[in-house]
Amino acid sequence: MSRFTLLLVVAPMVILAAAVCKEPPFTECGCPRRGTFDQAYLESDYPQIISKYPGFSFYAPTVTYPNCSAILTECYQENSVMVALINGTTDITTIVDYVTMINPYNVPYLICNSIHEWVQMGVGSIQATLNSYKLGCKKAN
Repeated sequence: MSRFTLLLVVAPMVILAAAVCKEPPFTECGCPRRGTFDQAYLESDYPQIISKYPGFSFYAPTVTYPNCSAILTECYQENSVMVALINGTTDITTIVDYVTMINPYNVPYLICNSIHEWVQMGVGSIQATLNSYKLGCKKAN
């Protein structure tokens, strides 16, 4: 196969496959997915943060949306701690409110409303809060 054929045929297939495998920005309910981060994201976008945590690695938690009525976020590796990357800051904050943000962290009583934002019963829209930080998992190497 010539390089020209390779460029015309195989390269677009690889690009298409990568686009297909990428997770869509919305859940099956139509609301935005929970923001998460991992080691690669920190290394590329926040190298000043990753340098503050030698001896630790970061991975994205598993996020599920059971019956579109909750957001369940879980660090699945043993001895992991859920951490939050607050938008607009240059540090990672360990989640300290163990009453509400334990692992797994559950945001219950949700509805995906007609304008595609998460609404919590008795609270109202929580979309701005969900957009204000990303969750990740921190583990000692």
